[in-house]
Amino acid sequence: MTLPKQTAYNYPLGRPVRKPGRVSGYPGYWQGVGPADVPPPAPRPCGPNATQQRAKAQAWLLLPAAFGAVIALVAAFSPRKERVIRRWGGPLALQLAVNIYTGFSVLGVAVYVFQVLRDSGRKNRSALARVLPLAVAIPLNILFFASVYNFMYRYFPQSFKGDIGTEAPVELFSFLYLSMTAISTGGMGDILPTVVSTRMLLSMETLFNLFVLSMGISLFGEVIA
Repeated sequence: MTLPKQTAYNYPLGRPVRKPGRVSGYPGYWQGVGPADVPPPAPRPCGPNATQQRAKAQAWLLLPAAFGAVIALVAAFSPRKERVIRRWGGPLALQLAVNIYTGFSVLGVAVYVFQVLRDSGRKNRSALARVLPLAVAIPLNILFFASVYNFMYRYFPQSFKGDIGTEAPVELFSFLYLSMTAISTGGMGDILPTVVSTRMLLSMETLFNLFVLSMGISLFGEVIA
């Protein structure tokens, strides 16, 4: 069945507006449309509300990093480390799984940052709407990598060398420091990765930080141009 052409709608304000006039004797019919149960086409979202909807839809990209940070912190202080390693099939298998999950999580955060910076160029966005998503994504990424570094060190003490500390809070703070200084192309050199898996983790964070810097510089250039 072919529906009649919907000529009784126009969209001057981005939303459907019914034109006056109905077929006499048929209150359920609109002029030139057909049955009232035939819905009009949904208008495309626009304006500030649409921007907020897009921001909420993009937030799921941060979930792997947030979930990974919590799991890494909980597992790092587990008393059954050897059992966890055996369950994953050995040290190499566990390290490989950590690297794969970390890469997946960083990719999600990078896509989120890219979309936020792309939308930041629109003139209808306030300064708070531009800064707030980045103020959530970048610290979350720092905490995620610090948790992963701490997890690797607690399970494989030979994976890092340097002045890390011997107590759990000091170790976590040391890796937070490493994660925050990784933006300077790999840290300050006082804490260094010594195995392939942790070197790959630090490389991922360094590449992510360089990506954020390049995107920020590009956006700044577009704003002042």
